[in-house]
Amino acid sequence: MKITNKKRTKSSKKIPIENNINNDNNNNNINNNSFILQDYPKISKKEKLTEVKVKFLVDNYKKKLMKDFLSFLEKEKKANKERDKEFNEIENEKEKKRLAKIFAMERAQSSDKIGQYNKMIDDKIMEYENLLNEKLQQQQKK
Repeated sequence: MKITNKKRTKSSKKIPIENNINNDNNNNNINNNSFILQDYPKISKKEKLTEVKVKFLVDNYKKKLMKDFLSFLEKEKKANKERDKEFNEIENEKEKKRLAKIFAMERAQSSDKIGQYNKMIDDKIMEYENLLNEKLQQQQKK
């Protein structure tokens, strides 16, 4: 089976490659350009931890991250509405087909961003919970 590379359409050449979410350095793009997660709250060494307190701290941190996630989702939803509005204003069928392809790619990238953001939140929460559990175990040993 022979694999051939297709030429990029004129409309796709207008979209800069460095903004593509599927680049090799996409983690840097996501962290630097799209969104940055809040650091988890630091706790002092003197602070006594219990299982209930650990659960409360993790839940509180999760609420903060979810609040940021909802604002991110709202921004993506607004961008999608703008795309739809722009698409509906076009009357030329050829232009509509071109825009439909571009917007489909943008929607796919948006969906990928949302998935990656959600995964980053899950990883950050797990990291924070593990850190708190380690400190709890250290305190219990003493």
